[in-house]
Amino acid sequence: MAQGALDRQWSDVQSVLATQGSTLDTAYLGHWAAQLALTELLDAAMRGELPPRLTPPDDSSQQLRLDL
Repeated sequence: MAQGALDRQWSDVQSVLATQGSTLDTAYLGHWAAQLALTELLDAAMRGELPPRLTPPDDSSQQLRLDL
């Protein structure tokens, strides 16, 4: 995933949180964030933080990392 696509998705998430925030079932979101190992990302989005950065791998795994 390119950083630009990630930034757009992050913006979309924050728009939903801003417009629907008081009506969202945060317990449900928290449950599924935990199930999908996304709790840190959900918490950051709910705090209105900037999008995470994609960083190159620092080992031979060749997997990009998301850094908050």
